[in-house]
Amino acid sequence: MRQRTGHDAMSDRNMACWLDMLVRREILPVLHTAAGVDADEYPMITMQRFRSPVLGDTMCRLCQDGADRQPKPAPPSLREAFWKRAPVDGLTR
Repeated sequence: MRQRTGHDAMSDRNMACWLDMLVRREILPVLHTAAGVDADEYPMITMQRFRSPVLGDTMCRLCQDGADRQPKPAPPSLREAFWKRAPVDGLTR
């Protein structure tokens, strides 16, 4: 991967499409939104965050040890997806 930051990655059409698909297909169906958060706007908000050059999140930091940053046992949304037999391919690789 040549992209150094999340912002760089979002300039790659394939990466942006993959993230959009992941959010819409695997995260949104089991997302329990907080008060004041519109679930229909969540994919757009997520994409805006990754496109922001201000954040400067490196791809290394975003990808490294992602499972270690998740609560143990499996995050509730992932467990719910398994129970609903919803797709989780993008989240479990």
